[in-house]
Amino acid sequence: MNHPPRSEAQRWMLGRWDRLAWLPIPLLLAAIIVARMAGLRASYESQTLLLVLSFTFYTLVSLGTLYLIGRSFLALGTPGLLLLECGVVLWSMAGTVGDFASQGDANINVTIFNTGILLAGLCHLAGTILALKPQPSLHPKSLWLGAGVALALGALWLVSHAALMGWLPVFFIPGHGGTPMRYMVLGSAIAMFVVSAGLLNANQRMAHLPFTSWYALALLMLAVGLFGVMIQLYLGSVVNWLSRTAQWLGGVYLLFAAVAALHESKLPLLPSQEQSIPAYYRDAVAVAMVLAAAAIRLAFLSAMGMRAPFVTFYPAVIFASIYGGLRAGLVATVLSAIAVDYFWIEPAGQFSLGQSPDWLVMMTFLLTGAMIAGVSDAMHHARVAAATAEKKALLAAERAAAAEALQETRAKLEVALQSMSDAVFITDVEGNFVEFNEAFAKFHRFQHKDECWRYFTKYTDAFEGYLPDGTPVTIEMWPVRRALKGEVGNRQELRIRRKDTGETWIGSYSFSPIRDKDGMIVGSVVVARDITERKQAEEALRKAKDEMEERVIERTAELQAASLYARSLIEASLDPLVTISSAGKITDVNRASEEITGVHRAQLIGSDFSEYFTEPEKARAGYEKVFREGFVWDYPLEIKSRDGHVTPVLYNASLYRDKTGQIVGVFAAARDITKRKQAEEALEKAYGELEQRVEERTFELKKRTAQLEEANKELESFAYSVSHDLRAPLRAIDGYARMLLKKHGQEFDEDSTRKFNVIRSSSQMMGKLIEDILTISRLGRIKMSIVDLNMEEIIKDVWKELETINPERNMTLTIQAMPPAYGDRTLIKQVYANLLGNAVKFTKYKDPAQIEVGGYTEGDEHVYHVKDNGIGFDMAYYDKLFGIFQRLHNNPDFEGTGVGLAIIQRAVLRHGGRVWAEGKVDEGAAFYFSLSY
Repeated sequence: MNHPPRSEAQRWMLGRWDRLAWLPIPLLLAAIIVARMAGLRASYESQTLLLVLSFTFYTLVSLGTLYLIGRSFLALGTPGLLLLECGVVLWSMAGTVGDFASQGDANINVTIFNTGILLAGLCHLAGTILALKPQPSLHPKSLWLGAGVALALGALWLVSHAALMGWLPVFFIPGHGGTPMRYMVLGSAIAMFVVSAGLLNANQRMAHLPFTSWYALALLMLAVGLFGVMIQLYLGSVVNWLSRTAQWLGGVYLLFAAVAALHESKLPLLPSQEQSIPAYYRDAVAVAMVLAAAAIRLAFLSAMGMRAPFVTFYPAVIFASIYGGLRAGLVATVLSAIAVDYFWIEPAGQFSLGQSPDWLVMMTFLLTGAMIAGVSDAMHHARVAAATAEKKALLAAERAAAAEALQETRAKLEVALQSMSDAVFITDVEGNFVEFNEAFAKFHRFQHKDECWRYFTKYTDAFEGYLPDGTPVTIEMWPVRRALKGEVGNRQELRIRRKDTGETWIGSYSFSPIRDKDGMIVGSVVVARDITERKQAEEALRKAKDEMEERVIERTAELQAASLYARSLIEASLDPLVTISSAGKITDVNRASEEITGVHRAQLIGSDFSEYFTEPEKARAGYEKVFREGFVWDYPLEIKSRDGHVTPVLYNASLYRDKTGQIVGVFAAARDITKRKQAEEALEKAYGELEQRVEERTFELKKRTAQLEEANKELESFAYSVSHDLRAPLRAIDGYARMLLKKHGQEFDEDSTRKFNVIRSSSQMMGKLIEDILTISRLGRIKMSIVDLNMEEIIKDVWKELETINPERNMTLTIQAMPPAYGDRTLIKQVYANLLGNAVKFTKYKDPAQIEVGGYTEGDEHVYHVKDNGIGFDMAYYDKLFGIFQRLHNNPDFEGTGVGLAIIQRAVLRHGGRVWAEGKVDEGAAFYFSLSY
């Protein structure tokens, strides 16, 4: 996959060291194994050297790492960083706690250290698993950080207490090495460190971050060190020193990872001037620095004794002053003086300064600490001033950029405004006009915008406004003033009068306030539309409606007179017409109804409508359907005459109402379809005869198809046999020609040699043609296995083969998203092999050759494509493209038989798909094929 480009930090952190940082891991692992196999037992214990190295790599590196990781966690709040902090606490403190708690007992020391390392491995593994996907930030961060460190230290205390009380089994026997319990604990810790490193590298979201790279290397280096610790037999041996070296180097890698984490969190090494640090937090840091200095002083007690008591406290004062300013520096100075006076100035264990040198040293330290705190505070204020100046400069640059962007936005706004037919105007928070369009000028009866500007110095002096009821509009009722008060209006009507010309029109206003990102009103926007013509049209429509009502009254009388005429028309209708009451009784009929039923009108009226049909229930159901749905169309029934004659009819019926809108009954009309029924019967008979003929013809076609399939199989078998039998003589021709050239080539002249080469080339080409013919033949016989296809995997397999046979080519393959596919994997791989092979062949003279594959869904098929930037082809010869032995390029530099695309077409057709192509000469080609789904 394509990884994102590395940032400047990534290049600095990895570009210079990634080729060397991993090298110590295999070297130290090999050295540990060799030393163990050689059985080197000599002890090289050096307490002073061990003290210095442990202080440097455990104390200083660990403190720096813990500070950087803690600072990153306070910025990001990710659970993974908190667990990494706990893991470093356990790893760095396990050895120190073991040294102090064991009181010289090697087994207790090893037990505490090994168990602490196991807990550290658990923390690292848990943090790595949490990092596999984004996690919500923990809040409050400082409380979580304190709780995490406290839990880690509490766990170490419990382990130490359990070891001292004898609750834990024996881990190490000097001279004999570790016990099975120690192997299990350290083996588990090693496995967790290695798995954590593997998960980090497998995590695509984080795999290429500097923090992840250094963190993974650190975990592997710690695993190497633990492996050496696990197999060592003697303390102070070569294996032991190599193991310590691996662990110390792992600590350095952890420090690099912490620096990278801080850089990725966009935080400086120390708090920036903009960050407000509470006083209690600064004091807490000062106290922590003094305690750390005291711990370091205690660690070097055996080497330094009571000499130079203030040496280790100066860094605490300096760091507290830089971090927390004057107050924190003075707190650290005073606490350091108290600690030194009590512990490291004779007599130890009480507060006293009996000798003049002690007073002099104490005063010197206090004055020096005060000076350091003062200078640090001055530097802090200088940094604040510099940061403020830089911030102002950046703000000025941002304002300039914003002004330029505003100018560009304004230009775009002007273009948009001018394209609108509605009047649009924008004001500032004071109600002054900022921008408006030409439609706004026309809305107010001006010729152009410049003329409009002159009159708009004060809007209310030039115009008067009235509500639809004639009420004058005050200045606070104008749309601009209402929008600036936060109101939103839609289609508010006002009658506007221009004072200088007396022109009057009606406007429909929509308005709303303009707010900034903080929600403050900074202006207003008003859209107006001239609705004068619409209002005039509405008034004309109202007058027309009144006139229409008068005419309706007049027409009513006319209609009553015309009803007698309508009755005569109903009687003249050839179709039976009937009206039915809501109770299903006939209320009126025409003459045609009497004729079709053979019943007189007087008997029909008042009788049940359903009595005159062969299926009374069906007639009643149709009548009820009219009342439910309002009508029925072409409802089939059969009317039964009194003399027994049956007439098929189609009924159309609908509801009719009185003048109040109440449903009175149903009006139904029947259409005699006797002749149509007869025609349908004749048509059905003809259709049956036609269907029989179609069946006979279908049988003949199936028989013919079977014959064609048999002939096709015989033809494919023939092609396969001929192609197969031709290969042997062709190989013989090529072989004998090669033997003649090899044996007698020096005797031939140049022309003879050329002809022999032509014979060989032609026979090889013929062999390739035969292979392609065999491929096409096999495509027709192969049994397809339809499965779900991973198109991207198939493409990568084919491309890997093409890169192997074209190592000198500069080719780039881009794989875009593709829809899922379903088909025969062998055939589809052959399709991609031919398409990608053609793309590589015809981009021979392109550097780089750019090839793209992808797909999309269109209708009921998935479409896939292969595009290149090669020599392309002329679409005028497209009809030859997929023919066998058809080549559009006769250039000898592009070898081929002209069968590849025919193979592609045959394979896709077997899947029920289709193949097509597009191309331009010297501009590349694109080939498409589709698969149904």
